[in-house]
Amino acid sequence: MRFVLNYAATHFTSNRKQYFSVIVMMVLSMLLIGTMQFFRCAMEYRVESCEQIMGVDSDNVLLVYTDGRQFTDLPECTVEGVVAFGTYYEDGFRFANKTISSICISSELKDLIKLSIVEGELPKELDKNVRYLLLGNDVMIADIGEKVSWENSFGESCEGLVCGRLEAGSNWLLNLDSYKGQIRETRQSVDQKILCFSSVDRMPNHSFVFVTDKKDVAIKRRACVFLEEKGNRVMSSAYMSNAFSVADVENKGIVRLLSRTVWMVIIVTVLLMACIQTVMALNYRRLIGIWYANGVDRWQVIGVYTLSLIFTMVIAFAIAGIFLLTILKTMGMSNSNIVTGILHTKVIPLVVFATLMMNIIGFILPLYALLTDRPAEMIRVFRK
Repeated sequence: MRFVLNYAATHFTSNRKQYFSVIVMMVLSMLLIGTMQFFRCAMEYRVESCEQIMGVDSDNVLLVYTDGRQFTDLPECTVEGVVAFGTYYEDGFRFANKTISSICISSELKDLIKLSIVEGELPKELDKNVRYLLLGNDVMIADIGEKVSWENSFGESCEGLVCGRLEAGSNWLLNLDSYKGQIRETRQSVDQKILCFSSVDRMPNHSFVFVTDKKDVAIKRRACVFLEEKGNRVMSSAYMSNAFSVADVENKGIVRLLSRTVWMVIIVTVLLMACIQTVMALNYRRLIGIWYANGVDRWQVIGVYTLSLIFTMVIAFAIAGIFLLTILKTMGMSNSNIVTGILHTKVIPLVVFATLMMNIIGFILPLYALLTDRPAEMIRVFRK
């Protein structure tokens, strides 16, 4: 074994230029396969994300958009077939000299999204005269149970009770405006945001959410008539499941295309690298003849070549890993739970599998030549 290690190290350093070219090609292959797989998984994640965070069936969530000319206060709901009614919007809460992005939700919709609270709790019954704050994992403005004051985008001074902190990686739906047209994303991280549940704040007068007993045309019609009677001309309305399906049509098509592209890239890259490694190995037949002439047996030759490939693969993985970490830190995604989750569960295993395949195929072919050629023939090649 010591002989194999020494020969492998000598062989690797003596032919460092050839192995350097293989390392460069291998790193480029890893990055290409990893990039394609990451884009595919990121798009697939978007397609599957909507139902994962909904606290109610999206078939029962009706979105209604109005012209926004008349109403600013949330009207009292008296629509038959509706169990909850409200709206939500994004705002910027100014605490002293710091502005924090916030999502304001009418109290009636507190069960619209599944919330994982790691500290404190949101009361089951919300007082309509109190603002309740749930802080994102990265928001540090006060302790649980404290009252805080801020200024909203209307210039109004507000006060609320910090009642809990959300689990890292928690999400909320995008602003309702995002669902007016075709959407490509369905949720957003709230790690650096505040959720404010309140019935005392003025809500936007252009978008409303109805949680209904069922997906029904009659309920949809009654909801639109209700808003029009309150002075809001309805511009459009749709159940959230329909809005999601509009996005899914395009997103799923992109996912299918990326899936095929990923496998085409893997197959082409593996075959290309295997051919390069095979040609490189076969060019060493004269060197192998020298080894045979000096008493090296067949399995020692195979061991030397195997260790050289392992050296190459380890160096390639190290370079690709350093490059990946540099890119993630540059783009500010090194602490993203979503990105790291995709990388650890979807991207890295596939890259490792593809790299092993290109090395196995690139090793088996020359190995076959080494095993089928008799040592006498290899020595004859050396003597020419």
